[in-house]
Amino acid sequence: MKSQTDQMIEKLFPQPESDAPEGVVEPGENHFDYVVAIEVFNMDTFKTKLQILNRKATKYGLPEIVYAVLAEHTYEREDSEGIYHSYDVQLTGGAIEVPGNWTLVGVIDHKENLIRSVPGQYVPPHFRDTGPVCDHCHTIRDRNETFIVSSYVPMGGDTRYQQVGRTCLRDFMGIYPARALAQFDIIREIQEEEFVGSRTPLGYNLEIYLACVIRTIRDNGWVSKTSIANGLSQPGIRSTADHAYATMIERPKSAISDIPRFSEVDREMSKEVIAWASSLAEDTNNEYMQNLRQIAINGFVTPSSLGFAASMVVTYNKHMEQLLAARNSASKHLGTIKQRITFQAQVTSQPSFASEWGTTYYHRMLTADGCIVEWRTSKMLELGKWYEITGTVKAHGFWNGIAETSVTNCRTVVEIGALNVGE
Repeated sequence: MKSQTDQMIEKLFPQPESDAPEGVVEPGENHFDYVVAIEVFNMDTFKTKLQILNRKATKYGLPEIVYAVLAEHTYEREDSEGIYHSYDVQLTGGAIEVPGNWTLVGVIDHKENLIRSVPGQYVPPHFRDTGPVCDHCHTIRDRNETFIVSSYVPMGGDTRYQQVGRTCLRDFMGIYPARALAQFDIIREIQEEEFVGSRTPLGYNLEIYLACVIRTIRDNGWVSKTSIANGLSQPGIRSTADHAYATMIERPKSAISDIPRFSEVDREMSKEVIAWASSLAEDTNNEYMQNLRQIAINGFVTPSSLGFAASMVVTYNKHMEQLLAARNSASKHLGTIKQRITFQAQVTSQPSFASEWGTTYYHRMLTADGCIVEWRTSKMLELGKWYEITGTVKAHGFWNGIAETSVTNCRTVVEIGALNVGE
């Protein structure tokens, strides 16, 4: 089925039986080059579209447009957290030459006063205001389009431009207008197609995403995709991975625009998590850990790897807890079961988990003499801070082979400063 453009051209300029009417100058060796950015996801669409456009070019006796990939880019944009992946693609096509060393460089659409130039060619802007005149026959009449041709003058080193009407282009210069309009129509379709430019990101900045994950865990606890699928979480709640993704890409508006998506502390921790995952051994047989390593090395996350990437934070926290336990193997139990005790400790980790009853924070704390205390509560303490706490000993257990005291019913919790063990 013919496009509206094809129908319009054939109606205005009916073609003779032959493909190239007598007097029409075939495109010569002069070519135009046009470079476009095409995202990787759209290369197949681009190739298909180019085949369609080249069939149109063949119909009007124009040389086919060929393409070559010049470069490949991965980059970020200021208006998005996405990471984009695109090719710089050079399109090359034959330019229509006019007798007398003239080259067709543009067309003026007088209905909307628009300039459409051949890629790589220049049309002086003053032609926008000249009206539908013809420099060849010097007549002024109502014209929908006029064509701009140029010629280089070696003696003066200047370029001359002429504005030519449709009839003069055909009768006096030997260029069939339908052919010229078809070339501009092909170029316009290339410029306006969805495959030109990078609109769909390859992925999203991993550092930003993990900072949102860390903030989400702190505010809402850890909610795995599995718990959502199995109905183990509160109705309507999203997984940590999905919640962090929405936080990252959704731009708050109006009154809530000042609400930060994450803190600088969250971002610094995100950097630590990525550095740890990137340093994982390459030859490990643990597929999960290898996937974490690869995501960290990639530096971006895609919708299909959101869950993997989010779990990187939880796995890192467990790793840090194991290091802490190894450094504090002398930990001993505090008090006796059901005894009320008062102790001072620093919060060293606070993994949290969401369930149908809400968010529970698993605070793991370390006293000045190296004893590990665990307290599960809906109250969130600040990581790295020291607290004086009065509570009841719930259980004496072992965590990774290290003595650990679990407390409950902690009524008195007083912050006493952000100190480090051993100070």
